[in-house]
Amino acid sequence: MKVSHFFYTVLTVFLFSCNGQNTNNPFAEAGNTTMQNNYRQDTNFKRANKQGFKTYNIMDKQLGISSGSIQIPVSWVESNNKKENILFEGPHGLKVYNNVSEYSRINAPVKSIEQFLNENIKPLANKDGAYMTKKYPLPEMVQFNRKLESLMFKAIPAQKQMQCIATEWENKNGTSSLVIIQHFISRFQTGTVSWGYTINSLEVEKPYFEEAKNTYINSLLNFQINPQWVQASNQYWSQKTQQATVAHNRRMKAIEDFGRTNTARYNQRMAESDAQFNSWRASQATNDASHSRFVDGIWEQRNMTNPNTGQTYKIQGYDNNVWMNQNNQYFGTDNSLYNPNLDNTINEQNWDRLEDDNN
Repeated sequence: MKVSHFFYTVLTVFLFSCNGQNTNNPFAEAGNTTMQNNYRQDTNFKRANKQGFKTYNIMDKQLGISSGSIQIPVSWVESNNKKENILFEGPHGLKVYNNVSEYSRINAPVKSIEQFLNENIKPLANKDGAYMTKKYPLPEMVQFNRKLESLMFKAIPAQKQMQCIATEWENKNGTSSLVIIQHFISRFQTGTVSWGYTINSLEVEKPYFEEAKNTYINSLLNFQINPQWVQASNQYWSQKTQQATVAHNRRMKAIEDFGRTNTARYNQRMAESDAQFNSWRASQATNDASHSRFVDGIWEQRNMTNPNTGQTYKIQGYDNNVWMNQNNQYFGTDNSLYNPNLDNTINEQNWDRLEDDNN
């Protein structure tokens, strides 16, 4: 396998099977060297370079419009090598790869930029015989990203943390490589978190590395944003958000209507069930009353109530007048003029006259 395939792999592999965030300093030294850079966001940077430059437009295929342009040396030509994800090729084995951006699943464990470098990029490089010689921050790239971020439509407000580092590599075939890692962590007002990265890279024969690297980084920093693309992009994503909101509200209304329909059906079933139960209970009450009267007829008894207490008793016999004392003792008589409360022979007890429930 050629060493250049390592960078192709880095740019195409999906790298989000990750664990918790590493809090180590992402800009610790690599190897024995550090670098003080002098990169600048200056549209006239190409004047300081001996090579001629040309404008290359970056197309947004989704919108069919150029998102902006960069200045590249005239010796860099667009590549047809899509298999290895190469964007430009040039003298001395130069290869500039298409950038790749990926975002994690919502609330997937966050990897810091240092953890991402150590766990995902270094093992692939070392496997192909490449080793890192330098690592340094690119704050100018962070500034550019913040500027671009401020121009773009946001469906959900978020706090975005941005970092960018450049890493340099020596390859076993005598070439040198640059891998730029732009790292993002988005924390949304909804409480969700996502993270992601953009990788830019190139490789070239070692003697020509410094010039190619500086040219490439300055080209990226001086990307000219197309204001018409910003407007078109914001309009597109605003419409997408509105459509998603309408679709969401439609789904919620359908669920609500379904719930109301089910509730109405449930209430109707409960009402029918209650009606059936009440009908059954009335039928049972009628049957119970008929049965009770039938039994009373067999035993020659009837229901009588004490009007003073409201209590009902089973009384045997069919005397017209039935009296009961406080001990629930009773007797009957057909003499309507007799009152035991006036009879001194009954030990001065208090008697209540019962009423026939059938009258």
